[in-house]
Amino acid sequence: MDSEISKTKSNSIDLSIAIPTFNRSTFILQAIRSAIDSIAKTNLRWEIILLDNGSKNADLINLLKSFESAQIAFKPAGQTVNTIDNWNRSIIEARGAWIHLLHDDDYVDEMLYPKFEAFLKRSDLHVALFLTGVMTVDQKGGHLMPVKTPHHSGIDGSFFKAQAVANLVGNPGVIFNRNIAVEICGFSKTVTPYLSDWNFWFRMSKGKSVYIEPGILAYYRIHPNSGTLNENLFNLQDVLNLVEIQIKQAEINPETKIRTQYTTGFGRHLVRQFRNQNRLKEALRIAKSTFKIDKSLLNAIKILKCLLVG
Repeated sequence: MDSEISKTKSNSIDLSIAIPTFNRSTFILQAIRSAIDSIAKTNLRWEIILLDNGSKNADLINLLKSFESAQIAFKPAGQTVNTIDNWNRSIIEARGAWIHLLHDDDYVDEMLYPKFEAFLKRSDLHVALFLTGVMTVDQKGGHLMPVKTPHHSGIDGSFFKAQAVANLVGNPGVIFNRNIAVEICGFSKTVTPYLSDWNFWFRMSKGKSVYIEPGILAYYRIHPNSGTLNENLFNLQDVLNLVEIQIKQAEINPETKIRTQYTTGFGRHLVRQFRNQNRLKEALRIAKSTFKIDKSLLNAIKILKCLLVG
């Protein structure tokens, strides 16, 4: 797959919107229509790529095929591949200079792509990511809480240092530079799929600038079949391991204030992943019994206890 990614296609259009899916038809219609409605408000040269991962759901396949047109392509995998390879297909198949990887249960605000178009017109910098705020929603689209809300706007050249210690990127709210994605060989399979996107955004932004667009322009859905709600609690150890690796790669001194961000990020991560009290209590139990308890982890546990009480 890495060798396929390295065979760069020409960036003949502005934006590729890639929607990966596998046997899940419940929400994908909203994902597709939201993308179409938003892109229609621009003058961008665009395409939508429907990346099916070997689905057996005939209704889903027929729905995807019904959208095929000059600008919307149905790209079946032929056989089911792992999650990371299917995400990397977005880089391989895309013709756009920029790629938006929109998962089949998420959707976008109608102003996302117009805001992105405005950014392209005024930016002459080598930017790796275009970021905006993300709102979590329930099955019916009811707003739950903003999970990724940028606190500033414009060009940021040190974003990767904060990204090393906590995932600040909400997947439906990021559009990435395809050439840079090719340079780093896409999403890495050396990282568990549960954390591969966090690591990808870190590697994309390391030593590069990102552009932050204020406001909430994308929606991340939480539902019973969501991977977010079904991750194994023991992935907490993977989280800590990845943070330590990325801190070293970002050349951050662990004794600096960035460690506070790490602690806070760890606490917020647990809260996002384990939203009810029983699961939070289980996360605390595992944190205490599995991890080396140092000062930062004790602080994280204090944060969690406050959240449980509150």
